[in-house]
Amino acid sequence: MNKHVRSWLAAGKRPEWADVVALDTETKAFHSQWGGLETRDGVLYRRWRAPGRGADLMQLLVPRSLRTQPAAEAADETLRHHSPRDSPRHI
Repeated sequence: MNKHVRSWLAAGKRPEWADVVALDTETKAFHSQWGGLETRDGVLYRRWRAPGRGADLMQLLVPRSLRTQPAAEAADETLRHHSPRDSPRHI
């Protein structure tokens, strides 16, 4: 999790913009989304409401350094369970 956001959430206080303006773009984006951020078991989530849905969703915020890893793991998982015998020609 972003170290700045972690400290803000731990303190339970949104910092003033003057303290954020010199930070990186991602941290500034988190600052603007303050009301929807929360942690669960040390993991950062953003509360988000999809258009047309009545309930909020909790969106996992993956650290920048790990962003390609979940996508690659999901693709590997999909390929591991796919067999050519499952294709429409073989059913």
